[in-house]
Amino acid sequence: MAVKTLNELMDEVRDLNLIQGWRNPREVVTVDPDGIPVGKALVHTSMVELLALIGTECSEAIDAYRDYKLADIRGDNGKPEGVRSELADIFIRLLDVCDIFGVDLEMEYERKMAFNRTRPFRHGGKTL
Repeated sequence: MAVKTLNELMDEVRDLNLIQGWRNPREVVTVDPDGIPVGKALVHTSMVELLALIGTECSEAIDAYRDYKLADIRGDNGKPEGVRSELADIFIRLLDVCDIFGVDLEMEYERKMAFNRTRPFRHGGKTL
């Protein structure tokens, strides 16, 4: 199997999320200051909501690790579960956020790693 770039993975996530209906804006009723309905608007998921979903996946990964360590777990229907699957969910959501907001993750990765290489050992004594 050929190795895909982050941008190719991002395209794949976008395509699947559009097909599955996860990337469609929601139609909501808009109201005036008195609470009177005045129309409808399309609302896209906000950056805050999307980042919170990544946090949710992180929490699920923590729970899965506590329960199963790194075991390869499958649900009754064959669904991948466990910490490995949750880490993949984190990555998928990150790619989705970057795509929605136009972040070139490959470029940002290279830029951040180049900077990190200039930092001193543990830069300030911080530990894990």
